Amino acid sequence: MDWKEKIRESLVKEREMVEKSLSAARFARDNAPSAMESHSDTTRADQEKLVRALEERVKLVGEQMKILAKAEVKYVEHNGMKLVLVPEGMGGKKIEDVMLVSVNSPLGSKLKDLQVDAVA
Repeated sequence: MDWKEKIRESLVKEREMVEKSLSAARFARDNAPSAMESHSDTTRADQEKLVRALEERVKLVGEQMKILAKAEVKYVEHNGMKLVLVPEGMGGKKIEDVMLVSVNSPLGSKLKDLQVDAVA
């Protein structure tokens, strides 16, 4: 099983989802009342913060895809757990029943040097 490809597909889906949310947030921001229209309404400012956060997330996912293209991922079964060791910052997600674990996390550091049950 090619875990690198599965992770890439997961990142592509995440980017598509975030881009849809970004489009909706931009629309909401652009159609929210401005400070000149309503001094007490902070909707436009709130939507602008959301747009910035979503733009940063799209950028981060793009960077993760570039890192993944050059990185080595390692499938590991350890103590009944199914894990894939991934580059730093990409851990914590779950694909099917397999958890992504950053190589720099405490568990990842322990497992990256061990000879484990399976590598794919």
